[in-house]
Amino acid sequence: MGGIDPSDYDVDELRDLSDGEFPDAPFEHRVREQGFLWATPSDRRRLGIQDPTPEQRRRLTTLAGLDADSLEEKPYLEALPEEDGTVRDWLEYLSGEAGYEGTLDALERYRLLGWYTEAVESDLRGYMLAVERREGEGFGALDRTDHLLSLAYVARLAAADN
Repeated sequence: MGGIDPSDYDVDELRDLSDGEFPDAPFEHRVREQGFLWATPSDRRRLGIQDPTPEQRRRLTTLAGLDADSLEEKPYLEALPEEDGTVRDWLEYLSGEAGYEGTLDALERYRLLGWYTEAVESDLRGYMLAVERREGEGFGALDRTDHLLSLAYVARLAAADN
C-alpha cells in the first residue's frame, strides 16, 4: 500500500509529520500546553507566569496584613504612592534575581497580567534608572515564589495608595 499508516504513530508524531497543517486553523495559532492543543495560549504560556488563584491572593493579603479587597479588581495598582522605599526594595530584589533586563521584562509582563496600569509601569521603569545595572539570567531566572513576592509588593503599594 505504501505511505504512512496513522495507526503506527502517536498523535504527536502525526502532528509533527503534518508540519502543522490542520484544516481548521493554522498551526502557528495553536499552542500545546498540558498535553492539549489550544487555540490561544494561556497567560502562563504567553507571559511565562500565571496569575495567582483567588485563594492564593487571599492568603497573600492575609499574610501581608492587608485588606483582602486590595486585590479584588484589576488593575490592583493605578498609581504609585509617595515613595517610602518599597518600590526601590522591590526593584532591587528583582534586579538581584533576574538582572536589569530581566526586571524590565518582568515589569512588562506584570502589567500585561493586569497587576497595574501602563502609567505605573512607566513610573517603575523610571525608578529602574536608580537601580544598579546588574547582569543576570533574565526573566527565566524568576520562579513562582519571586512572582508571588512581586504581587505582595504590588498589594503593599496598592494598600499604601489608599
